[in-house]
Order: sequence, then structure tokens, then C-alpha cells
Amino acid sequence: MAVGTLYAPSKQAGNGVLLAFSGNWKAFNESDFVVYTINAAGIQSAQLVLNTDYTVVFDTDAETWTVTFTVAPVSGGYALIERSTSLTQETNWPREEATPSEDTENAVDKLTLIAQELLWSVTNGTAQPSVEQSGTQAAMPANPTAIVWYYQTDTGQYLKYLPAAQKWFLVG
Repeated sequence: MAVGTLYAPSKQAGNGVLLAFSGNWKAFNESDFVVYTINAAGIQSAQLVLNTDYTVVFDTDAETWTVTFTVAPVSGGYALIERSTSLTQETNWPREEATPSEDTENAVDKLTLIAQELLWSVTNGTAQPSVEQSGTQAAMPANPTAIVWYYQTDTGQYLKYLPAAQKWFLVG
């Protein structure tokens, strides 16, 4: 089934009682959900732990999901639910024989989900290069979590970090 919905993180108001929060975008694995709470003062929690702090029920074909917290997000706070699709290739392609159409469709759908996440990150400022501070380069993150990071060295060269490879690469 094709990807029929666009992606944007879901930020829903808490009331101190409501445990279940639902939304609609496609996901393939419960581990693709990245969940936080934001308290009434606007402070975001550390990433919550699946099957400890929350559970997920989702339907890949219907592109719907429900995240249920063990402790309700506070009144004046929020539930923040994001998607982070694994960057690994999980489809086993048969060698020298027909490829099942469902496998092909799922692989293309996964690439679409990754592209959606990248587009959201780039257009909403969550994947920004480090910036110069007082004429010197800001510290390069050891293990950035954005999809792609760019870093300008003191000599003017650009490096690009790809989390899938867990390495920095010289650009150009």
C-alpha cells in the first residue's frame, strides 16, 4: 500500500488524565516511534522508553497509530510523538528470481518515509549546521542525532555526518 499521508510530528495537549494519543502517518515498526512529554513549563523530557513509559499500537496499511502512556502528560503540557524510520535495509531481495511486489512496495514506502522525515527536519529547522561563535567554530557534535549534519572546519572545509554510517565525510 502506498504512503498516503504526509509526516509531521504530533504534539497533542495533555490534561493529566488522558493516556492515549492517536494520529495518522505510516510507520513500519513500533521502534520507529520517538516519544517525549513536555511539561507545563515547556521543558521536554528525555526520550521515553517503549514498553516502560508508553506502548504503541499501529496499523501500517491504514496509516494510523495510538501511543498510550503509563503516566498521563500533565495539564498544560504535551505529548510529543515523532517518527524516526530505521536507515537500514530490511528487505531480503531474492537473487536471480522474481521479487515479490509487496517487498518492492514496502522498500519504496520506507524510502518515502525517510524522505518525509528529512524534508520535515530540513524545512522546520531541526537539522541545522553548527554555527560560528565569536569567530571560532562551535564544537562539532560527537554523535549528532539529526538525519544529516554539516560542519565547517576552521580551514573552511565542510564535513557531512551520516548517522547510518556513523561517520563524518569531507564534502566537495
